Amino acid sequence: MTDFRFPDPDEHTAIVGTNGTGKSQFGAWILSQRDLANTLNIIIDYKGEELFNSLKRLRDITTRELPKENGLYILRAVPFEAEQEKMRQWLYKVWERGNTGLFVDEGYMIPGEKNGPFQAILTQGRSLKIPVITLSQRPVGVNRFVFSESQHTIVFDLNDDRDRDTIREFTPKGFMDWTPPGIGDTDPYTGEITLPKFHAKWYNKPDKSRFVLKPAPAADQIVSDIDKQLRPIHRWI
Repeated sequence: MTDFRFPDPDEHTAIVGTNGTGKSQFGAWILSQRDLANTLNIIIDYKGEELFNSLKRLRDITTRELPKENGLYILRAVPFEAEQEKMRQWLYKVWERGNTGLFVDEGYMIPGEKNGPFQAILTQGRSLKIPVITLSQRPVGVNRFVFSESQHTIVFDLNDDRDRDTIREFTPKGFMDWTPPGIGDTDPYTGEITLPKFHAKWYNKPDKSRFVLKPAPAADQIVSDIDKQLRPIHRWI
């Protein structure tokens, strides 16, 4: 079996799971493995994730700008239609420039229409050097290219059959129902074997390998690992 590895710098990653399963913390852990000091990465945050608010060296931007220096930035987005049009135009600018990692939380809120800028980034992102980490509670509501173009699919608990079926379309037969011996818990009502809390299934498409991952490190450890890669922010009074 192929050894476990984190996504390469040019690979897309999809992370799905219902609210409270730990996907945002897990995604931040994956983000912390990137060379954040020497690459440009932007978090598009639709939900006000508490972990990101704890980062002391995270720089805020708006849809009116694209950073010129490497590091980690956050765009605190809202799903209002007027703001969504600004987001579309901003994503076109990211696509035109390239060389920008994106972290999208929650993916179903980002403008993802057919032939739109986000779809262009997903389909051309590897050649343009725009790796994308997309998180979503509801796979069924996300642009399908999030899954077809991702080299890594990470699945936490999903409680809707439509969401499970969406992931089944883009993973090998049996992956969604697979649980290694000795790891799962038995549901007392259905008898189904499920993963313990905060565990996830990981499918690595290029290597054709699958893993069960234990919970991500503690949030404060992830925050420390990210912050120590970044330059301090000097605020003049």
